[in-house]
Amino acid sequence: MPERDEFTWTTMVAAYANGGRLVEARQVFEKVPIKCSITWSSLICGYCKHGFEIEGLELFSQMQCEGHRPSQFTLGSVLRMCAIKGLLSRGEQIHGYAIKTCFDMNVFVMTGLIDMYAKSKQILEAEFIFQIMSHGKNHVTWTAMINGYSQNGDALRAIRCFSSMRAEGIEANQYTFPGVLSSCAALSDLRFGVQVHSCIVNGGFEANVFVQSALIDMYSKCGDLHSAKKTLELMEVNHAVSWNSMILGCVRHGLPEEALSLFKRMYASDMEVDEFTYPSVLNSLACMQDVKNGKCVHCLVVKTGYESYKLVSNALVDMYAKQEDLACAMSVFNRSDDPQKSFVLHDHTETCSFPAASPLFPYCEHMVRG
Repeated sequence: MPERDEFTWTTMVAAYANGGRLVEARQVFEKVPIKCSITWSSLICGYCKHGFEIEGLELFSQMQCEGHRPSQFTLGSVLRMCAIKGLLSRGEQIHGYAIKTCFDMNVFVMTGLIDMYAKSKQILEAEFIFQIMSHGKNHVTWTAMINGYSQNGDALRAIRCFSSMRAEGIEANQYTFPGVLSSCAALSDLRFGVQVHSCIVNGGFEANVFVQSALIDMYSKCGDLHSAKKTLELMEVNHAVSWNSMILGCVRHGLPEEALSLFKRMYASDMEVDEFTYPSVLNSLACMQDVKNGKCVHCLVVKTGYESYKLVSNALVDMYAKQEDLACAMSVFNRSDDPQKSFVLHDHTETCSFPAASPLFPYCEHMVRG
């Protein structure tokens, strides 16, 4: 059998890494007799792509210690991993290295820097890097800046950045639209949101689940529940994220019966109900003083293992308190491991006329524990 050369080894590492078979990729990597920069980068990028940020960052440190020069793609991947893990100081070190090695003007690296600084809440640093890019900004760069503004609560700048992107002739994609729509929702800017929806349709992105969810969220927060529901009904594939957005929208606008109806449809269609679904439904049941359905939903919460989740347990306490069933409220409260639960109890007991020392009702205990 002929001896494998450098190209063959690297190709094997890259193939395994890109396919998510990282154990095999690492095993092959360790067998490579002489590793080149591309070999290192292939595995690092694979770790980044498949969510193994710590392993990727450790391998990058090892790569530097052994004197290998990373490519712009390696640095971009490393910056992305720093952004995901919230490692600002490490990201700043990479920034310094990029300047020293003349990669600081590379579009791939600069986009990674914008994303890293924005996710680290250093939006002024991200904005500075974006502004000094005199040329070469692509849709990924613009998207990083738009999402950076949106994530840092500057909705107006996010919308202005999107408008500038369009004026430059850069086309948005499925990663751009959620940030813009979130900003429209934050500003209750329905007019601009409708314009963005038109761009989505023209670009052929209306079937993307994250775009659809962002549209539903935008319409519901802007008070246009008809358009939100229409978007939901047009979905070819049901997804919990989209239904959660619609249910929450109904709750926000005082339509608890509609929220409960949507939840029943969601549950009947075998969609996965999660920790973001239950709080909205429990809130609607609290508003309706619907004791029977409240206990049914609580049983589902226990059955699906979400009672220990902070948002869900707080919503349960709130529902029972508003229904003046302090026994069940205390039962849920006592099992909660939320460090802030003393404040939660204070807030909810003010809505209830029962004394705090009320005994637990046997049927409540049976329902919760059984």
